[in-house]
Amino acid sequence: ATMEELYLLQKLARDLGSDNIDHRLHTRDFDDDRNDPQFPWLGVDIAKLETADTILVIGSNIRHEVPILAHRLRKAGRSGAKVSFMNPPGYEYLFPIHQYSSAPLSELGNQLAALLGAVESDCGQRADLSVPRGPTDDTHRAIAQSLLQGEQKHLLLGNLATRHPAFSQLRAISAAIAKMTGATIGYLPESSNAAGAYLAGAVPHRGPGGTPISQPGRNAREMLSETRDAYVLFGFEPQHDTAQGQAAIATLRDALFVVVLASWLDPTAIEYADVILPIGTFAETAGTYVNMQGDLQSFSGVAKPVGEARPGWKVLRVLGNELGLEGYVYNSAEEVLAAATTEIGDIRPDNALRGTSSFNGAHYTEADMPADVSIYAVDPLVRRSRPLQRTRDARKGAEL
Repeated sequence: ATMEELYLLQKLARDLGSDNIDHRLHTRDFDDDRNDPQFPWLGVDIAKLETADTILVIGSNIRHEVPILAHRLRKAGRSGAKVSFMNPPGYEYLFPIHQYSSAPLSELGNQLAALLGAVESDCGQRADLSVPRGPTDDTHRAIAQSLLQGEQKHLLLGNLATRHPAFSQLRAISAAIAKMTGATIGYLPESSNAAGAYLAGAVPHRGPGGTPISQPGRNAREMLSETRDAYVLFGFEPQHDTAQGQAAIATLRDALFVVVLASWLDPTAIEYADVILPIGTFAETAGTYVNMQGDLQSFSGVAKPVGEARPGWKVLRVLGNELGLEGYVYNSAEEVLAAATTEIGDIRPDNALRGTSSFNGAHYTEADMPADVSIYAVDPLVRRSRPLQRTRDARKGAEL
């Protein structure tokens, strides 16, 4: 979804008296979202990754999640940067790796805590964080030493980390490591416009620009596990695009009224949707994405929507008019963007972790862990591409 569509979606919800809106469909851990930054950003200018001295990637199949960023890490590694990973085993990298801390995803928190212990040992200080440190090994110590050397040092949390059921703990430990080593901390986006979704206010606890909501609405996990009276689903297929797809489908079947706005007719949607409104794809609408360093990138549609489909922002504008709401008089995507950016105000990239994080203390097994989504299964477009589904990566993803 574009910035314009996301802004209108949250505006519709809030004009109707609801803060129940969320784009974080794969997220499992919402316990610490009060400490979220204005938007989750990379923590450093994209181009500067190539000149980094040290990079630690935590919980990410980066070649599939953000391939172009993986290429920049490859350039950094080939130029002498110490690039390390904390990941499940089995991922392929095409450049020199400094260290690879390999463990099941359910052990990622323990691995990070051990790294924190190694950093504390080298620094002679202890972070104010109440998590067991655990035993360190040579890999932890080597990564700690690399983070304490050089000038440009970066920690990057990938999709496997942000989808983890103990993400708040992973984030807090990573922030403590970053603070002690002088590294930046950044997030690899879930999608091309995850930053735009945060800035537009498409979350239950923040309005446009990150303005706190005094009584936050329900998050995606709550909305898709506890049936509400009515739903509006915009541009996603729950069985593929949510943390617990089949449970989400069951919840939607029990709802009184479900509206789906989509570019493709999903046969499963017919089972639970009362209304399906066709909207154009990204190529059939004007709009704006916000990249992982906070740049607004606007574009024009290059093709006309097929049949009776219309650009998503136009459908949402008309819904606002039909509902008798005020202010839905936009004549172009540019006018919607102008309204959104006025309300958003200054964009302030800052991942500093504020407040004191609390951990639920739950124990997780591998069965609780997020799946590694294939690069050719991430959205409705690539899922419908027959040539892409014949590739090795698609077949490997299907096996997972």
